[in-house]
Formats: sequence, C-alpha cells, structure tokens
Amino acid sequence: EIVRRLRASALSDSGINGASGGSGAPAAVAVRVQGFPKAIEGTLVELLGESGAATPQPRASLLACVIYMYGAFRVGVTDGGTASSSASSSSSRAGQRLGAFTVEGGVEGRTGPTADEAVSRAYYKLREVAARCSLKLDVAHAVDIGASPGGWSVCLVSSGCLQVTAVDP
Repeated sequence: EIVRRLRASALSDSGINGASGGSGAPAAVAVRVQGFPKAIEGTLVELLGESGAATPQPRASLLACVIYMYGAFRVGVTDGGTASSSASSSSSRAGQRLGAFTVEGGVEGRTGPTADEAVSRAYYKLREVAARCSLKLDVAHAVDIGASPGGWSVCLVSSGCLQVTAVDP
C-alpha cells in the first residue's frame, strides 16, 4: 500500500504523470528514501525496487520520508528543493511538499525502536540525567530544542511523554 500511494503521490504532484518507459507503462520514478526507525528504510528500498514503481537512488531529487510510530506509517514526499527557483530563501531549500499520507500497519514483531537502536548517544545521556536527578519524563508535553538527530525525543517518548515537539533550526 505504501509503495502504491508513494508512486501515485510522487507522479501526480510532481507533474511527471505522463512519463513512460516506452512500453506505455509509467516509468519508474527515481527517489531517495529516508526512514525511521532506520530498520524500515532498507525494507522500503527493497519493496520499491521490486515493485518497479520507483528506483531508489541516493542522489534522486524526490525524497520520500517514512516514519513508523504508534502502529502506522507516516509518509511524506518532497522535491527536496529542486523545483524552487530561488535557492536563497529558506522555503525553497526545504522543497515543495508533493504529498503526505498515513498507512495503518506494523513492522514485523516490532512497535518502534528499541534502546539498542537509539538514534544517538543523547538518548542515553538524557536517561542518565533523569535517573541521577530523579526527573520525571512521563509528562504530557515536552519541547526538544536542537532535536537533530532525535535522541532526546525518542528518550522522552519511550519514557512515557505523551507529545514531543522537536525544533531543529
């Protein structure tokens, strides 16, 4: 389902809907894939390649971001800033959003990243500080300023925080 909707979103919104590979069938679209947790990225690249719907390429101008959380896949597609005319504005560098959708599903035997797959050492640092200072991380809302690569956000959510707003300027 993700592969089908990803292809439809990328083709229709990027204006290349009529492209074909000579056989009358639409040509495969070159796309970069980013996934979280990282383990789903390889599976998605494999599925895209097998389906013929898209050709995963690390330097493709279309970018598909797939995040698995709370039992669903959130997918966003962007042109990565290549369709914008002014490279100086921050909105052009961010790229044009070509589509977004949610697909209910699961990752075989998993519900999200484990502590062994922490995004960064920051995950462990926050857990240690919380333990040493008796901090409660199971709050309703937290803000993670400078969130890249997301270790604190993952730590907060896995510790019971209901909502984390991540800001990475």
